[in-house]
Amino acid sequence: MKLQKRGQGISINIIIIAAIALLVLVVLVAIFSGRMGLFGRELDLTTRGTCVAQGGQVVARDVCPDNCRTVYGSFNDVGAGSICCKPAEVCIGASTCSGYLSEATCRTAGCSWGLSTRSC
Repeated sequence: MKLQKRGQGISINIIIIAAIALLVLVVLVAIFSGRMGLFGRELDLTTRGTCVAQGGQVVARDVCPDNCRTVYGSFNDVGAGSICCKPAEVCIGASTCSGYLSEATCRTAGCSWGLSTRSC
């Protein structure tokens, strides 16, 4: 009598692919939930008051300078043809620190992470 062996269970390839897919899903959720939370807080802040009260500056142009980011909202002190800009967070320190775009890489290089000191 000949015994037939049948594969039972999941192959190791399927387990590895599922683990990688789960890891990617967790990373995506972390990224988007963090950004969505930041967006929600900023939106909540910008629906009240003035641009200056939110730490921004009224700029008479349609795009903020490179060292600043746009603060979206409906402000009492921002008229037509102007926008609200707020200094962006940048890597601060020696001249070698200016090239780092994330807080983690900036701090790893021994630099500080904070608001740009240049005016919008």
